[in-house]
Amino acid sequence: RAGLSQKQIDSINAIRNAALVSEDRFVANSLNDLMVPSGPDAPIRVVQFFRPHPGQGDALRALLRSDVLPAWQQAKQAGRISGAGVATTGQGRPGLYILWTDYPNLAALDAGNMMLQTMGPAPYALFQARLAQLP
Repeated sequence: RAGLSQKQIDSINAIRNAALVSEDRFVANSLNDLMVPSGPDAPIRVVQFFRPHPGQGDALRALLRSDVLPAWQQAKQAGRISGAGVATTGQGRPGLYILWTDYPNLAALDAGNMMLQTMGPAPYALFQARLAQLP
């Protein structure tokens, strides 16, 4: 903005806005205790955004900590993923949870449900049941 007139700023914004279909901006706060750091071998990132029911954030975090984080750690050791993590949003879109999983290549992504493969059928079914119990 330094040294630009309002007319120049409006012109720049008009050009930028003409190039965009939509824009969404918010602050994401990483939950470092729910993260498996990715290395440089992570060219593919799958991201999920979701909002839990009001009052369920603590229960969701507990489930992520007890079930998802250990599965991510095992999946990374097995080479299924490069890393993963959780963030929450604050300013701009409060209340969203952002989960991401980094993959080393498309074959790892296409290999199927990483959580099911890592946990096994019975623990995965239990995890899904516990997740469904969150109202």
